[in-house]
Amino acid sequence: KIISDAKIRQVEKRLNQRKETEHLFFKLSDFRDTLLEWLSKDKSIRLEKLEKECEGKRMDQIQIRTEHLENLSPIDDIRAKADFRLDVVSELILRAVRQTS
Repeated sequence: KIISDAKIRQVEKRLNQRKETEHLFFKLSDFRDTLLEWLSKDKSIRLEKLEKECEGKRMDQIQIRTEHLENLSPIDDIRAKADFRLDVVSELILRAVRQTS
């Protein structure tokens, strides 16, 4: 999946009594796909490796690594390099996870 500008579409999480993750679910999309999603089918991107690895962890223990984002293929263009885009997506994910309580 090529990402020019990603957005977090959905974050679901369920914590146990010790504030550890029992369930975590992400959906991301490329801004360019938003109209297409609305007109046709959902083209959201799941981060299943990250979701699985987060199980049993507290929110402050979650770390995003390169392998969690391997199904994303950000582009290099005049606005930003691919590596920077991955850094931004990682930060957006962490913010979304920590803000949904």
